[in-house]
Amino acid sequence: DLFMYSQGKGVPKDPVKAAESFRQSAEAGFAVGKVNLGLCHLNGWGVERDEVAAFMLFKEAADLGNGAAAACVGQMLRDGIGVGADAAQAFKYLREAAETGDAIAWFELGLGYDLGLGVDVDKEEAAKWYTLSSADGDADGQARLASILAAPGRTEADFRKAMTLLEFEIGRAHV
Repeated sequence: DLFMYSQGKGVPKDPVKAAESFRQSAEAGFAVGKVNLGLCHLNGWGVERDEVAAFMLFKEAADLGNGAAAACVGQMLRDGIGVGADAAQAFKYLREAAETGDAIAWFELGLGYDLGLGVDVDKEEAAKWYTLSSADGDADGQARLASILAAPGRTEADFRKAMTLLEFEIGRAHV
């Protein structure tokens, strides 16, 4: 099992052996192995920290259709980590990740539309992606959705939805 050494399941936790297991999986062409080895390189877990290698592994996995990898590529392109910043390409990868069901990308895509990161500002499209993020329990998505719904010019029903989202978050914060 690839995760035995990374999580210490039945064996001592060993990030070097975990990274080597992920490397073998990546070299065999498995997208999940590429993503996990990319995470090892990005964070310096069991291997030397190498943002460029991480980006390349994530990109290879994204090209194989892995949504989590596409989200990583998008975030790295957006923030210029391991590669030059490119908002338009970042948005392309984040959209790909969001459409494959990656919950983190739902928020990131909403943020892109909300703030105009790599795409024109579109509050309705932002609300669509924040709604998915909110339904998944993301507090940031809920807060951003509430701010769109409570904006001037919105309907009374939208304002009530915004208040419900905010009341839910306040209640959850006090639990």
